[in-house]
Amino acid sequence: MKKLVSTVQDLACQFAKYHYEIYLKENNVKHIESDELPAVVDTIYTDIRKDELKDFIRMALKEMCKEDYKSAAVEPILLELCSDDSTVKARVITEIEIFQMI
Repeated sequence: MKKLVSTVQDLACQFAKYHYEIYLKENNVKHIESDELPAVVDTIYTDIRKDELKDFIRMALKEMCKEDYKSAAVEPILLELCSDDSTVKARVITEIEIFQMI
């Protein structure tokens, strides 16, 4: 179970990085200033994007696990992951700060 949770977290980070890079391209910027991050994350992490994140994780896990994919194990993790928007947004801000340091 710990490996599944870790994999879900890794996939969520990949998803965040993908949308971060799109934001940079669309806005023709190289990085986002720290004081602007909360507002930017508010525009990136919407209800539609949250649904896309869950779908992305499900599809990636189905591809990785093939016939061993267990929806009954994945769905509670996704529910927990997306249950508190402020926590998710804080985590995305942290991940973006890490991306920008690299």
